[in-house]
Amino acid sequence: MYPRYGVLLGPGAETMLANIHTKTLFLSVAGVHGRAGMYKPDLLLVQSERRMNEQAQQVVLLADSTNRQQALAQLGKA
Repeated sequence: MYPRYGVLLGPGAETMLANIHTKTLFLSVAGVHGRAGMYKPDLLLVQSERRMNEQAQQVVLLADSTNRQQALAQLGKA
């Protein structure tokens, strides 16, 4: 359990997510750049969300232009 977010993250979460398949994933990001891709502030979240992205048939990207978080970990290409 990762206390900052109240979720399970890391290798255990990635193993569990490998067995879950979904039609649609709603994914929020801290930043989007046309060439560089999507960014999140936490590398552990990025690793789990990459796995979630692989397990979804469709990904709906949720981005807010008023969000002022610093995002250092690249999630993937936009």
